[in-house]
Amino acid sequence: MSVPPQPQPSAPGPQPPAPDGAARFGATPVWAFVTSALVTVGGAAAYVWTATRAVEATCDGEVMGPGDICQTISRTGVVTRTQSHRQMLDEALLVNAIIGWTALGLALLGIAFGVIAYLRWRQDVALAGALRPDHGQPIGSHSRTVSTSLLMLVVGALFTGGAIYCTLTAFTTQAWAYLVGTLFCGAIGVGLLIGSVPRNGTLVQTFPEGVRVVARNEVRDLPWREVTYTITPGKGTATHSITAPGLKGLALEGLTDHETLQQVAQRRVVEAKVGPAIEAFNRGESVGFGAFEVSRAGIGQGRRTLPWPSYGGIVLAQGQVSITQLPTGRFASVSLGTVRDYVLLVHLLDTISRQLPRTAPAG
Repeated sequence: MSVPPQPQPSAPGPQPPAPDGAARFGATPVWAFVTSALVTVGGAAAYVWTATRAVEATCDGEVMGPGDICQTISRTGVVTRTQSHRQMLDEALLVNAIIGWTALGLALLGIAFGVIAYLRWRQDVALAGALRPDHGQPIGSHSRTVSTSLLMLVVGALFTGGAIYCTLTAFTTQAWAYLVGTLFCGAIGVGLLIGSVPRNGTLVQTFPEGVRVVARNEVRDLPWREVTYTITPGKGTATHSITAPGLKGLALEGLTDHETLQQVAQRRVVEAKVGPAIEAFNRGESVGFGAFEVSRAGIGQGRRTLPWPSYGGIVLAQGQVSITQLPTGRFASVSLGTVRDYVLLVHLLDTISRQLPRTAPAG
């Protein structure tokens, strides 16, 4: 049982790269600098406001005077908390100080992020200038510039400020339950701040024989046979990414003209891998695709194997990849994100099934 070698499509002639496809790599990251400036100015303005405003003790929105008492009454009419004017003023001063320190921290974060964005930008400029035309004219160039998230930066700073407030309140009032808020707000705040740190831009150039990836201040030239194409489904969308030895999942969304890049990458991966896959199949070896394995015995999923005469086709619906079984039924269904090189799998199954008998067993 074997499959004859498949004819390889002829490589297209040299094509110009997509218009301005690489222009964003090494370009001035305007929005990253604008984000840093807005955060810095906003934080500085808020700090000045807290440092210069007159702090007053209030009770239910009304200004308190010396000797006044503020009581908190529950819905049942029970007094749950009684505080003097001094206590309310101390509490207001504490809140004002926390807001001030949070604002100052936000301004410092804005400055730090601006410096990081500048350094990342200069790294990209240096890399762009050092790229050599080793592979000739690229089929396409796709890029994105240095970027950071204004929303994540501001919200992360606010959650971090909340963590500081909960910590100070816990130790000043002995209300240790506030430490739960410290852990909750701190975890979210630090996570958002880490996620918003400016990162290097990305450049992906495709060539007939491989792909060049410039990311994280590194340049990698990869042959298509070493590239794995993965599609991870999400709510109403899907993330297309490529991985290779030394390259951890690079998402293609966000790059210029990423739809064209997705099509080219999928086609080139299939062209580079289908021949070796058929050769391995003919030698009696298994070809792995993550959740599935293809061999002479059939299609494997876990400990089960579907023999070729019972193979009914492959279906992709709502992010699930299903292998159908003859005469009726479904052999296996897995998430698309667990299937490596899905397009190659479809092509290989179609090629093999057209060469082999597909008569369903009796009974």
